Amino acid sequence: MSELVQSNKSTDRIFVYDVIRFVAIAAVIMIHDSATFVIRFLPHDMRFLTGNIFDSLSHCAVPLFLMLSGVFMLDENRELPNKKLAYKIGKLIVLLIIWSTFYALIFHQKEFVYYLFYGHYHLWYLYVIIGLYLVTPVLRLFVKQENKKILYYLIILAVIFQFCPSFIDFCCHRTEYVSKFFDMFRIGIVSGYVAYYILGRLIVMDYDRIMKYKNVIYSLGLTAVITCIVGTEIYTTETVKAYNVFYAVGNIVLLLYSTAVFIFLTDIIKRCEHKISGFVKNAVTGISKLSFGIYLVHACILALLRVNVLKGIFSVTMNNTNVFLYIFIVYLLTFAISYLVVFIISKIKYLNQLVKI
Repeated sequence: MSELVQSNKSTDRIFVYDVIRFVAIAAVIMIHDSATFVIRFLPHDMRFLTGNIFDSLSHCAVPLFLMLSGVFMLDENRELPNKKLAYKIGKLIVLLIIWSTFYALIFHQKEFVYYLFYGHYHLWYLYVIIGLYLVTPVLRLFVKQENKKILYYLIILAVIFQFCPSFIDFCCHRTEYVSKFFDMFRIGIVSGYVAYYILGRLIVMDYDRIMKYKNVIYSLGLTAVITCIVGTEIYTTETVKAYNVFYAVGNIVLLLYSTAVFIFLTDIIKRCEHKISGFVKNAVTGISKLSFGIYLVHACILALLRVNVLKGIFSVTMNNTNVFLYIFIVYLLTFAISYLVVFIISKIKYLNQLVKI
């Protein structure tokens, strides 16, 4: 296995993974910033089109995070004692309870109990990570260098039984026949987001071979994201929410796009890291370190900005402002304030545990 990049000796961090994490958290914020335009407006409206472009391009975020988790958690050369894994799972559960309570108190007082258990709209990811961590000891038994062929086999099964059926159903006039047929096989090991988790590690394990096909992977990824943008624009109506299909993490379109982005970022940073200034590296690494906290708080910052600051103080709304300008302003403010809030919290003893795993 070749080394993807050199570690930063002073911090023992691998810069390419900081870049991917930086891109992923930036994309998460853009998803939640632009999604409102896709949900509220219909195609042929410039607000929908602009929101759809930003939203489609950003939906690689969760797969990137999932693949990054697999890179580290499934590394056979990295010791992961059961006690350490149990501690991680326990802490995630505690953080899920704390942040679900926080968001329920702030935004969902009337449905407090429901949102206490199911969380604010962005907290679903914590449930996913907890689930993946729970099966990690089992996955680590066979996610090994000598089992690469088996791992490719599992990814192929996931493509056949999970990623393709829903997309085929949608293309066939929104039936559910294909999904129901493949569900009958009950192959649970390739369901959920396990495929992304394994894929991240597999890319690192078999990097040299995969890079021989990078142009094909990039072409498929570009085709996939264009399909996502155009498909959402064409097929969305008042009754058909096509974005629920094209934006879905379990869709073949997003699998191809996200894989291409992960490999592209790995490749470009490996070749260009020596040209990147220390200032840029430190900035990217600093944000990467706080990405988990930014993910936790950004939904609150975004909501408060839209209602209390932009609308309440400056009378700026999505209806009276240029759509591109609105998305851009909200995005930058949300990102900057979220980072600042998390940075401050991270410097406070005990409280800093609320924004890191």
